[in-house]
Formats: sequence, C-alpha cells, structure tokens
Amino acid sequence: YNKSIVVVRQKIFSWRPFMEIYTYSDFLQEKTALTFEDAHKIYNELISSFDIKDPIFLDDWTMLIELAAEYTEIRVKSATLSKERQGKHGELRTSAHNAFIVQLNALKSEVESKGKDTSWFDKITDDRQRQGDFANYLAYIYAVSTRSS
Repeated sequence: YNKSIVVVRQKIFSWRPFMEIYTYSDFLQEKTALTFEDAHKIYNELISSFDIKDPIFLDDWTMLIELAAEYTEIRVKSATLSKERQGKHGELRTSAHNAFIVQLNALKSEVESKGKDTSWFDKITDDRQRQGDFANYLAYIYAVSTRSS
C-alpha cells in the first residue's frame, strides 16, 4: 500500500470524531425507548382524534412535522460532532426539542377543545426522551412516505 495516501487520508479525516455505530436493538435496551410499534399506535391515535381535512389542523400538523424534521436533523448531527462542538449544538437541539413540544401541546389543546381523546399525549409526555423519539418517528414516516414525491 502507499503510505503517503494513508497519511493524507488521516489528515483529511482527522477532524472527524470517533462515531459509534448504533442499531435499533441497542436503542431498545434503553429503559424509556419509544418503539416503532408504540410510536405507530400513538401516531394513529393522534391523527384519528382530528378531522384531517380541517385547514387549522393541517396548518398545525405541517408545523409539527417541520419541527420534528428540524429536531431530528439536529439530533442526528450531534452524534457526529466532537465534544468541543457539542456544547453549542446541544443548545440548538434543546431549542428545537422545546419548539416541537410546544407544538405537540398546541395539538393536544386543540383536541381537548373539541372534547376528543388525548390519551395519546400521555403516552409520550412522561419522558422528554420519548417526546424526542416521537419527533424522530414522525420525521422517519414523512421521509420514507414522500420518497416518490
């Protein structure tokens, strides 16, 4: 092998931190993990509590999906950052997460005002990480569902 190529490659990629390889099985070991199955049930309960043709709901839903995508992008990127860069990035992640939660609360309030079931909300709001997991699930559903659009 050409030793100079290895040295150049090391210099080019030396700024990258060591990144862990994660699996869904690893995730499931977490005590409060929101599984795909549970997220799917919550998603179905949430959307069945609305008139999905209502323009106000559609505006609120669009905002929720945009915030979920933004949060997910930031959360994933944080796994690739060095410890030095994670501090400022953590503030962005927290801000995006908080915005997602505010929008989720707005949807819950809208459902309550119509006298409909909000039990879906209680399944994710007892733990901040589960809320983030749900944002990731929403982003995933929209990412794979719109691939042919």
